[in-house]
Amino acid sequence: MSTKTNRDGFDLVVRHFGSNAEMARALGVTRAVISVWGNSGIPLKYVPKLKSLTGLKGRDIVPELAKLLD
Repeated sequence: MSTKTNRDGFDLVVRHFGSNAEMARALGVTRAVISVWGNSGIPLKYVPKLKSLTGLKGRDIVPELAKLLD
């Protein structure tokens, strides 16, 4: 069984938007912020907005958090 990481969630969200720049525009942040998230993970305060914009579930956006809740 493969375990998804927060990086997997980040990559999934970026694929949805097509690029870091498009993701940044949609969230009203800079591309530099999005680049940092590639290493640190997406901050939880952005999960509700990303769920709304992408149709993804929170556990897909931040997989490591879902592991804590299971």
